[in-house]
Amino acid sequence: MRLVERSREMAAIAAAFDRCRTAGSEIVVVSGTAASGRTRLLREVVSVVSAAGTPVLTAAGSPAETSAAYGVARQLWRSAGVEAEFEAYVRGAGPGRRVQPTELICSELLTSIGDRPVLLCVDDIEHVDPLSRGILLHLQRRLAGRHVLVLLTAGDSAWTTVPSFDAELHRHLPCRRLRLGPLSQAAVAEVLGEPGTSARAAAYHLASGGNPLLLGALIADGEHLAPAGPRLVHADAMFKSAVSACVHRGDEALLAVARGLAVLDRAGPARLVKIQPGLDAGEAARGVAELTRTGLLDDTGGFRCPEARAALIEATPAAERALLHRRAAELRYAEGAEVTAIAPHVLLAAEPRPSWAAGVMAEAAAEALRNGRPGTAADYADFALSTGTSTDPQVLALVTLVRAKWHTAPSAVTGHLPGLRAALRAGSLDERGVESLLSSLLWAGRFDEVEQIARDDPGARTGGARTSLAWLAFLRPPAAGDPARGGPALATLAGASGQEPAGQAAARAEAVLQNCEHTDPLVETVLATLLTLVLIDELDLAASWCTRLAADFRRRGLVTLTAVVEMVGADVTLRRGMVPAAIRDAGAALAIMSRASWGVGAGYALGTLIVAQVEGGLLDEAAVLLRTPLQPGLLDSTLGLPYLYARGCHALASGRPYAAVEDFLRCGGMLAGRGPELSTLVPWRIGLGQAYCALDRPDDARAVLEEQVRRVADGPAYLAGVALRLLAGLAGAGRRLPTLQRAAGVLENSGHHREFALSLAHLSNEYYSLGDSRRSRKTARRVLEVARQCGCEDEIRELLLGGDGSDVADLPGENGDRYPELTEAEARVARLAANGLTNREIGQRLYLSSSTVEQHLTKIFRKFRISRRTDLIGMARDEPGPRVSALRAS
Repeated sequence: MRLVERSREMAAIAAAFDRCRTAGSEIVVVSGTAASGRTRLLREVVSVVSAAGTPVLTAAGSPAETSAAYGVARQLWRSAGVEAEFEAYVRGAGPGRRVQPTELICSELLTSIGDRPVLLCVDDIEHVDPLSRGILLHLQRRLAGRHVLVLLTAGDSAWTTVPSFDAELHRHLPCRRLRLGPLSQAAVAEVLGEPGTSARAAAYHLASGGNPLLLGALIADGEHLAPAGPRLVHADAMFKSAVSACVHRGDEALLAVARGLAVLDRAGPARLVKIQPGLDAGEAARGVAELTRTGLLDDTGGFRCPEARAALIEATPAAERALLHRRAAELRYAEGAEVTAIAPHVLLAAEPRPSWAAGVMAEAAAEALRNGRPGTAADYADFALSTGTSTDPQVLALVTLVRAKWHTAPSAVTGHLPGLRAALRAGSLDERGVESLLSSLLWAGRFDEVEQIARDDPGARTGGARTSLAWLAFLRPPAAGDPARGGPALATLAGASGQEPAGQAAARAEAVLQNCEHTDPLVETVLATLLTLVLIDELDLAASWCTRLAADFRRRGLVTLTAVVEMVGADVTLRRGMVPAAIRDAGAALAIMSRASWGVGAGYALGTLIVAQVEGGLLDEAAVLLRTPLQPGLLDSTLGLPYLYARGCHALASGRPYAAVEDFLRCGGMLAGRGPELSTLVPWRIGLGQAYCALDRPDDARAVLEEQVRRVADGPAYLAGVALRLLAGLAGAGRRLPTLQRAAGVLENSGHHREFALSLAHLSNEYYSLGDSRRSRKTARRVLEVARQCGCEDEIRELLLGGDGSDVADLPGENGDRYPELTEAEARVARLAANGLTNREIGQRLYLSSSTVEQHLTKIFRKFRISRRTDLIGMARDEPGPRVSALRAS
């Protein structure tokens, strides 16, 4: 990184060197914090002076060579070309000699210098070995009559390390001090090539504290890292290395302070010495001040960049790090800190663990779960279970562990459920624990165990546990001869979501869902409430809440709830007729968790995706999903119904109507007595009617579809609209129109866009078959608009172009406006021919013989004075060539 904002210091050194040429030798000491750019400034000075032909003598101290005798002096004499004389001096020196020939060796150096101006530089004077410092002091006392600029660099703490050397410097030569401060934001902007007030320059200045080494490392990291999110500064390996360099350039006390702060964060000197007992208060205070000046700490004592703290922790030896965490945990516990502040230290602390650790970790786990950090909660709870012996913290930790793991992978809680049951029998499980036990068992499909717990333990039938029992009533269809089990769908869902059965279901559902945000709700509460909106056909409201809750749950790491809500959202998307989007969304939701973790929800999840794939024509992909092993008993639960229904739809689309009838009838049997709303979850009568049609059993199809229409007053009306469309297909020619009109009217504002589009397409075809071409075209144009909105345009176009007696709706214009020369019959033939159909295909569409089609085309060509179909295509697309334009204009 180039030198910036050091022109004042460069000018001061240049002026000192000019004075040396005339007035004699002088000393300049450049100080600053670690990595403040002292060495970079010294090198710049050396470069400038050397380029002018002035002799330069250089040496540098090093923490690793402080104990190496004469190390720095040897470097200076080598650069002066008198290394041999120096080595002779070293051999002649020693405690056994009566005379120390320092004067002789200094004379050799002075002789080599002569009267020329010379620059003598020593970097990091605080790390110069004692013997070399003595020689330097002896030398500077002999420089008064020479022209030597002695340029020394030193850290801010150097003079506490070598105070006598500092005092001696002022006794014989003029000594000027320069201190390098941190770079300003303007200087940082100059390095970055940015305007001084740019946000990027401000961010880099804030993160680096104006430290040139840290700034250069951040810039280097930014060049090798792709932008990630809104962050303007990216700290990685180079920055961590620079942080390590900054703290290791100081003494052992500074390193101890840095490591202590990295563990404890924002700790004053008094607290630091409690986790670093090898420090005294003075050393701690100086270390904090030095790290602040270096730019690692801000004015509050915290790290400017979290990566700096992480780098120091990572670089601390494991045993020392664990010891520091133990001391930090004990300190914060003694101070009465929040459990969330103590727990991270306890988790990483060395043995022995304090007796209070289990209780703290259990409470911290519960708090982490409330704050939407299930992974952290699981870690804390696991620790508490492995540490404590007291019953209360153990039970709290176990309940928290089950809830935390359930939020990320429900299949992982199975091994902990026996412990919860034992706690329930012992009477040590609170209401939250009972909820967790019952909810986990229900999601795993262990309905019999839930019923047994409800019978054997009165505590399992009170409070929040009632939600789980209401959910059980919904999940488990009533058995024959057992009227106490199960119940009407909306009533059981109301109980499972905490609503009252009566009243405005949508408004009550919204109230429940609002309470699910920013909390830790049970899955039955969330799913039951969203399904309530689906069953009453409030699709827009359900979609809005799915989007809202998914964002909240995803942000808080609640994986299971995110997957469930996104799957309901995919189901809603499918019901609205947006099949490609439903395939995408259902596949993404299913992939969030393993099949085992989906539990009883697997039937709903797989069923949604399979139906979407079948409607999208992806029969092979759906067949793969149908081969997925299911957990025992899944198909006997209410959430297994979507899978059964989907299997029936796939069988019907694959040409196996008998298998489809079996699955649809099984759905109907399981829904008997469950209330009309549940037919919205799986419209089995619609599927059964279609299967009977495929089996050429029109009377059976008509009976089941008419039954669906009769139930319109008891449930969502859209199913009646679908049934009416299918009934119209069973009616004879000339009797379909009223039924199709009624179907379109029912579906128009239902939110089921694809079903509405299908009804309009059949209505357009029916108008055409009755000879009402104008209304056919008008209806077809509208249906294409609806189809475009829900992504089923290709399907509708195929239906319009391929249905019996259909009109070609996608060709522009109406006959009366664009082709007044043609009769209605000729216009129909012209449009089909312009769309590329052969004479035979046109005849099949319009129920005409090939010869009749040929006669119509002959008349068309004669009227437009054309002889080729390509000219006709150009006219129909409103792209006529010059010849056609001229002919039509004439």
